[in-house]
Amino acid sequence: MKKGWVLVAAWAAAGALAPVRAEEGAGKPDLAKAQQIVSTVCAACHGADGNSVSPANPSLAGQHAEYIS
Repeated sequence: MKKGWVLVAAWAAAGALAPVRAEEGAGKPDLAKAQQIVSTVCAACHGADGNSVSPANPSLAGQHAEYIS
């Protein structure tokens, strides 16, 4: 029973802090860092240009921002 309350408290704390974390990242995006992440992480499965050659990995080229984020 005690474990359940700890989980509830943890979820409540995470929910309360979520808006604070969102505001910290607000501002101008770091495009150089984003490009580095895409070329080292995303390209491995989704292709360098966003067009995957494997049916197991969806193509990201041409997708809207909500799909990708």
